[in-house]
Parts: sequence; C-alpha cells; structure tokens
Amino acid sequence: MEVLQRPANVARQLIEINFNTMGELLKLTSTGVQQYMDLNAQYVQRMTSPDGLKNVMDVQRDYGKSLYNGIRGDLQGRGELLRSAFEQTTGVLSASWSATRADIEEDVAAGVDKVKAVAADVSDKVEDKIEGHLAQINGVGETFAEQLREAGIYTLAQVALINIDDLADESHPLHAMRGRMESEDWIEQARELIKPW
Repeated sequence: MEVLQRPANVARQLIEINFNTMGELLKLTSTGVQQYMDLNAQYVQRMTSPDGLKNVMDVQRDYGKSLYNGIRGDLQGRGELLRSAFEQTTGVLSASWSATRADIEEDVAAGVDKVKAVAADVSDKVEDKIEGHLAQINGVGETFAEQLREAGIYTLAQVALINIDDLADESHPLHAMRGRMESEDWIEQARELIKPW
C-alpha cells in the first residue's frame, strides 16, 4: 500500500505546486496589464495637461523609463515564482526518494543553474527587443536609437507623438535630428508601425 501511496502523494503535491504557480503567474499577468493600462492613462493625462505639453520630453522620458522598469520587474517576479516552484518541486522529490544529501544538493545546484540560465536568456531577449524597438523605423540605426533613448524616447508610440515643429528650437534635445526625421519621415513610419490593423 505504501509503495502505491507515495507516488500518488508526490503526484498530488507536484500538481498542487504547478496549479499554485500558474495561479500566481496569472495574477502577475493581470497586475502587469493593469499597471500598463494605468501607466498609459497617466501618460495621456500628463501629455494633455498644459505642463505636459510644455515638458513633453520629460513626460516621454518618464513614460519610457516606467515602461522599461515595469517589464524588468515583471520578468524578475516571474523568475522568482519559477525559482520558488523549482525549489518546492525539488523538495517534494527529494523527500520522496531516498538519496544521499550530496546527490540531492548536486541535483538542486544543477537545477538552479538551469533556471538562472533560462532567466538570464529571457532577460537578454527582452532587452534586445527593447533596444531593437526603435530600429524598426527605416533610417534609425543603433546610433540614432541610442540618441533617442538618451532623450527619453524608448518606444514607437513616443516617436509617433513627436511634433516636428517643436524640434526647431535649438535647445530641444532632438533638434539635431530634425532634418533626418523629416527627410526619412520617422514620425509617419512610427505611426504606421503601431497601427493595430
């Protein structure tokens, strides 16, 4: 009886870990979507206020940083959930089978290394996506993309909202790029790229 009961208990515990982890991942997703919606609502509110229009670059820079930090925080939260699920799973499995402590520690260390490698890979891919986002505009290479990010422009949506007439002011951080933006029509390209249809 005990021979059959142990695998059933292990299976039940593993299913419970998976179910709880999926629930937490769904909560994170829901929270992330809500935070994204709130961030966009705040951005629109700030952009439509008299101060927002006057300080458009500050508003856009804050938006880009908040978006970037939100994505990074979401990934870290997901990584922690997966690490926790992995540790719980390892605990259930190690308790159910007799093995030497050294064997278990070696397996756990190998598993933790795999989780860290996967988390680092995901983080690198997200950063590559963020860094390559602006390069979707024809004429924006890495140099111009970096200059845009330094000016607080991180997304295509931010480029689409640029008022080219504002760039005539020599003190504007994007003044030096005005000619290039106009000749290659960066703003219209960005608008086309973000269209949902």
